[in-house]
Amino acid sequence: MPLLKEKDQQAVRERFAKELKNPVKINFFFSREDTSEETRITGELMDEIGGLSEGKLDVESIEGKDSERARRLRVDKMPALVIYGDGDERDNIRFFGLPAGHEFATLLHTLITVSNDYHVELPDALVEKVRAIDKPVKIQVFVTTSCPHCPPAVVVSHYFAMLNPMITSEMIEANQFDDLSRRYGVQSVPMTVINEGKQTFIGSRKPEELYNAIEKAL
Repeated sequence: MPLLKEKDQQAVRERFAKELKNPVKINFFFSREDTSEETRITGELMDEIGGLSEGKLDVESIEGKDSERARRLRVDKMPALVIYGDGDERDNIRFFGLPAGHEFATLLHTLITVSNDYHVELPDALVEKVRAIDKPVKIQVFVTTSCPHCPPAVVVSHYFAMLNPMITSEMIEANQFDDLSRRYGVQSVPMTVINEGKQTFIGSRKPEELYNAIEKAL
């Protein structure tokens, strides 16, 4: 039984037909030991949207974080999605947990942006600043699927990763990864954690504010 309602399937199909330009790879990492509903639905959802893309989305399911691909792409927790352009394997645009609810829109936006040569919607001056960052940056954005304010925080974080391979951006579903949420004291979402807690903030901030926080964390 499809996860998306028929009208939603049609809306996604039409949007993909209009906005997907180049092929996109979706690597879905899972563990057979994880029998949670969220992991099962994540895999089924990826297969479903792949089938709505007229072959533009290449979904591959990969078992185990000890697999060669998981090690190469630095996947250390699951379920995980790593997204990159066809022929451009990169590991810095990630979703950890089920991208449902409000985060489904974030997933679609990310896929379309990657498909369009990583064309981000940011001011030119900020784009140059982000591209000039020359030290590793890890941005973790904690969200819940019911949070209407979370998608913009993830989108901007992913934009930064698209601009600069030194930056890794992760959407983390706070309820699915509660140990990690407790580690960083996540009580409200979205909460952004930069470089393992060197900078943190709550709420969806302007792109320039995220850049300023990164500068302080380096």
